[in-house]
Amino acid sequence: MLLLILIHQLTGLVFMGYVIAIVLLASTAMGAWISNKSNLFMEETLSHSEIDIIVNSVKIYAQAIELFVKNNPNYQGEIRDSQLNLPSWFPQDNRIKKAMFSGRGYLYLAETPGLFSELHQILHGSLLLGRVEHRVIVHLTEGKTQIPLPPNIPDGYLVYVL
Repeated sequence: MLLLILIHQLTGLVFMGYVIAIVLLASTAMGAWISNKSNLFMEETLSHSEIDIIVNSVKIYAQAIELFVKNNPNYQGEIRDSQLNLPSWFPQDNRIKKAMFSGRGYLYLAETPGLFSELHQILHGSLLLGRVEHRVIVHLTEGKTQIPLPPNIPDGYLVYVL
């Protein structure tokens, strides 16, 4: 009888051990899932903030390049920040390249996920914004454009023509 009671209690302890192990495993998995979701949220937040910074920089550069094109209609080639009339507080953004070709100003930069659609929205669907594919500017919704490109803009870059 004592042996049966002891076996019954041990069985109960083993069962409780399994229950505790399952609870620990489940809580570890849940913690990992929550941590992963939190990291993804932070990455999306940082990515969106980065896109906002780039979009604002593009707007400021665009204004400065429009003035540069107006004042230097025969210029050809890359445009340095020192050649532009930029606000003194504006931090230089080396990701955004600037050039003048055939009387037009060009802003171009490597694509970041979400940047093309954000620029498209901010620039109200401008037909002068596109992605370079096989040396042609391709608009987000309208397809290929006939705008000439400077020779140094690589495929896959986003281009805003001014």
